[in-house]
Amino acid sequence: MSAIVLYVNLVSCKYHFAN
Repeated sequence: MSAIVLYVNLVSCKYHFAN
């Protein structure tokens, strides 16, 4: 698993929670 994938997943989760 690449670090970028984990970062994108985290950002997507945060964005979803913020929305």
